[in-house]
Amino acid sequence: MGFEKRANRWPSSWQMIISFGGRAESVVEVRNVSASGMKCAGRAEARPGERVQFGIMGQKVTGYVVRQGADDFAISFLRPLTDAQLHCLRQFRRLPVSEKQF
Repeated sequence: MGFEKRANRWPSSWQMIISFGGRAESVVEVRNVSASGMKCAGRAEARPGERVQFGIMGQKVTGYVVRQGADDFAISFLRPLTDAQLHCLRQFRRLPVSEKQF
């Protein structure tokens, strides 16, 4: 049995809008981000395994909830973020939450 290498994670403290399964949108605070996923503070409006979406750099990013706690949750992306997307997300401290992101 081997160990899986985790992607490098970068701490964050910015807000964004996430769509949960197309049913609900919520403003969440991103705690950390990597090319393969991110951890968010807030309540997920979806259960583990359900689809989520958000927009970055004019593109839709799709993933699914992989873990849910009392006040945070984690998302795994279906496709890794591009280097440009990851660089952009690492630089943000706050996103305008009043605008539609995708």
